[in-house]
Amino acid sequence: MASILIIEDDPLIALALEYLVKDMGHAVIGSAARTAHAERLAHDRAPDLVLADVRLAGGDDGIDTVRLLRRKHDFPVIFISGQLSEHDLEDRGEMPSDIAAIIAKPFDPFALRNAIDGALH
Repeated sequence: MASILIIEDDPLIALALEYLVKDMGHAVIGSAARTAHAERLAHDRAPDLVLADVRLAGGDDGIDTVRLLRRKHDFPVIFISGQLSEHDLEDRGEMPSDIAAIIAKPFDPFALRNAIDGALH
């Protein structure tokens, strides 16, 4: 069982991700909509995997949030985005090079499940 941190500003999407993660037998250590909350959760609970939205509310950026967290913690990341296609994200030049996957919204639960399995193994 892995501990997973969700960084998502849409409460319905965060809830859907939480249900999917729990259905897979993993634990959700928390769900954060802002960088500061994600930083506290990661510090307190050290996730095995992070699911992160690329764009967050309030001007926060999921990519920058993940970079900040990874300065102190080593974990795989799956980015989820409804704003851009996978190719657009790669072309931004801002993505960390060692991400596990990029999943487009609306996400296919089976694709996300496979990405989580791949990232953890």
